[in-house]
Amino acid sequence: MDENSNIYRLTDKALQLSLLLLALCAPVSIAATQISWSLALLFWLIRLAFVRPTFKTDGITTAILAFVGLTLVSSFFSYEPQVSLRKMVAVSLVTIVHLVAQNIRDTKMVRRAIVILLLSGTVAAAYAIGKFAVGANLKVTKLTADSPLRAAGVQEGDTILITGDKTIATPDQLAAAVNASQDTKILVKIYRYQQVLDFYMAPTQRANRRHDPIWHRGVVARSRRAGIGFLWALHNLC
Repeated sequence: MDENSNIYRLTDKALQLSLLLLALCAPVSIAATQISWSLALLFWLIRLAFVRPTFKTDGITTAILAFVGLTLVSSFFSYEPQVSLRKMVAVSLVTIVHLVAQNIRDTKMVRRAIVILLLSGTVAAAYAIGKFAVGANLKVTKLTADSPLRAAGVQEGDTILITGDKTIATPDQLAAAVNASQDTKILVKIYRYQQVLDFYMAPTQRANRRHDPIWHRGVVARSRRAGIGFLWALHNLC
């Protein structure tokens, strides 16, 4: 089957659309980028199966094939072949370079990909700046030794996302969520280095906290709102 066949044109079009989708997703989502890459690779393989391939013997293709091939061979002979072979998924991402180099051929397509990438990156940057300005969640910078948050499993450096059923962005919101809950154990959802974890806290002394001398005893946290970096002393949640 030659390059003038319908299946070649369809898979080529699908492949190029997948690469444009990859450009759109790259600044926004790792998962979406990997899905776009998988689609592009799938259409490339389909085209390869039905159309006689015409490989260009350029240096970048040779380097990529040599890199992936040698890495695969070394994975089989490593101390932990199963672990090494699982890591090949990440290594294979270098094929993005090959897919782009071989399938975005004309200037018009290059310009489209660049424009989409720049627009997506601009939107992602604007969203991040807006999120930073408005604020999101609460960073714990210090816990007392007798803090129920510490007893529940929360650590200094964690970011509190949700308490009870409320999204938390300020110390006042955290205090209000704890005061409003009637449960003996309150859900505290936190972010800790690429993990989202659930803990259950048993709060103490809910009443009249603003006039309580142990107000400063529980947890010191920094509101992530506007990146201000002030330290807030919370109620004895704690």
